[in-house]
Amino acid sequence: MPGCGLGRPQPPTRHAPAQEGGRRAGTESILLAAGLGAAAALAAAELPAAGTHMAACRDRLQRRLLAAFPEVNKTIG
Repeated sequence: MPGCGLGRPQPPTRHAPAQEGGRRAGTESILLAAGLGAAAALAAAELPAAGTHMAACRDRLQRRLLAAFPEVNKTIG
C-alpha cells in the first residue's frame, strides 16, 4: 500500500529506552499519573478565582494604558 509506511522503518513516537524496538516508551509511572491528576484537581479548584484576578489585572492595565495614551482611545473607538 503506497503511503502507509509498510516496509520502511517507522520513527519512534517518544524518545525513551528501547521498548518495542524504540517505538514505545514503556510503562508509565502510576505515581506520576496520580500526581498529575491531583495537580489538575487543585488547578481546577483555583481556576475561578484566578480568572477573576486576571480579569481585574487586564482591566487595570487597560485603564492605565488609556490614561497614559489618550490618543489611542480615539483610534480604537
